[in-house]
Amino acid sequence: MSRTSFNAASKTTDHSTHSLYAYFIRSRRTDLSTLLKVENLRDGNSFSTRQVHALQEDQIIFSAIISFAYKAKGLNYQVKQPNYPDPNKLRPEQQLK
Repeated sequence: MSRTSFNAASKTTDHSTHSLYAYFIRSRRTDLSTLLKVENLRDGNSFSTRQVHALQEDQIIFSAIISFAYKAKGLNYQVKQPNYPDPNKLRPEQQLK
């Protein structure tokens, strides 16, 4: 259900996914069809937010809030990984004393 809701919401924006919060409210019945309703909660400069409800017999069985964000270049805080020796070429600890 969350994958289907995500797909429905992602068709309403060209942003990349930022976060998803999903709540299963009632059991889903496989003998009934499911209607998905996507509501546009917000379209900002860098974020968009959608709410998706899955309904069966006019009752909400699933609800999700999905946030989307523009891909933007930001600051890079990651430190370059140092060069470590191959672990298989290290001497055993007993030989270091």
